[in-house]
Amino acid sequence: MREKKGQMKLSFGMIFSIILIIMFLAFAFWGISNLLQKKTQIQIDKFPSDLQEDVDSIYQSSPGSQEETYSLPKKVDEICFFKGSSNENLKIIEETDEFDRVLKRAKIEHLDINKIVINEEYCIKNTAQKIELVLEKEEGNPQVIIN
Repeated sequence: MREKKGQMKLSFGMIFSIILIIMFLAFAFWGISNLLQKKTQIQIDKFPSDLQEDVDSIYQSSPGSQEETYSLPKKVDEICFFKGSSNENLKIIEETDEFDRVLKRAKIEHLDINKIVINEEYCIKNTAQKIELVLEKEEGNPQVIIN
């Protein structure tokens, strides 16, 4: 009888340890996935402010052009510049199976939107998680053009 009682205590301790290990691993995976989702959202939220800083830099300088590369997550399929409301001229788009979903809208100041957007929108694809833009300021035009 004594051997069986000792075996039961050891078995319960082992089972309890395994349950704790599983709980710790589940919490670690949850934390890592949550952190990666926040990183993606931060990249999306930061893009308009980074672009605005670069546009302001070109706007305040003499005529010329500058190539800029921006990192965006895989989730972003394209960015689009558009004419329309005075509050917005940029949208970040995720293409889903059913429809295009706008992840973020923003207003970028000092853009010559009429030279950038010929039709409805001017969209740039997110290839290899990077978007390359050429910011240009022409002689006689204080506004910045994106090519």
